[in-house]
Amino acid sequence: MLHKQHWFEEMINNRNKSVVTDMRWTPNGEKIGIVYEDGAVIVGSVEGTRLWGKELKIRLKIIEWSPDSRTILFGTPEGAVNVYDYVGNFQFPIRIHCLRGLQGQEMPLAAIEWYDTNRQGFSYEDQDDKAPALCIAYQCGRMQLMRNMTDDSPILVDTGMLIKHVKWNPNGNVLAVSGSSIEEVEGHKSCVQFYSAFGTHLRSLRVPSFTGMVNAVTWEGYGLRIALAVDTNILFANI
Repeated sequence: MLHKQHWFEEMINNRNKSVVTDMRWTPNGEKIGIVYEDGAVIVGSVEGTRLWGKELKIRLKIIEWSPDSRTILFGTPEGAVNVYDYVGNFQFPIRIHCLRGLQGQEMPLAAIEWYDTNRQGFSYEDQDDKAPALCIAYQCGRMQLMRNMTDDSPILVDTGMLIKHVKWNPNGNVLAVSGSSIEEVEGHKSCVQFYSAFGTHLRSLRVPSFTGMVNAVTWEGYGLRIALAVDTNILFANI
């Protein structure tokens, strides 16, 4: 803030005990959540004011807000996903169905992406069946698409790749999954897979082999192009 012609920092997150692993704005843009590996959580306002902070008894890797900004999902490095309210009170764990048959192995999370269904114009439905909007993806290639936090019959997808990042398109009906294929195909190992909101595979985009793994993907505002972060390069592709 500006005070007597000088700028002063209003919210300082200088914790030498741990490192920031993720941060995420609420869909309405009013608050930002910051998580540290050792379980510390800080939520601030868009003006930079610290609203609250907590020390959770778990390690943290990912934070995601619900579309109404009243619920927070926290993902741990071990692969668990827990539901908290907007002031940091524990509610319940999300049941993970997509890892069946893989018990006993370490299953790190790749991403948690909850499409903002409150966006103007979003009404994607199919035969009275509400489309999934919550994606929980694991680095091993498994992911589940859920209609809500308590969905007991999510759509399960095995991508057959090592997942690095996932991202919904602006309409919420296509999910881009980036990473690398388990086996190199015709000189291409890095790839982006596209799925419908109901888990149907739509297309594979192979990335030239001279580049490394696709570490991140994001959509252009109209959903007609994507940008890929690959090592020191940013690649663009038309949809």
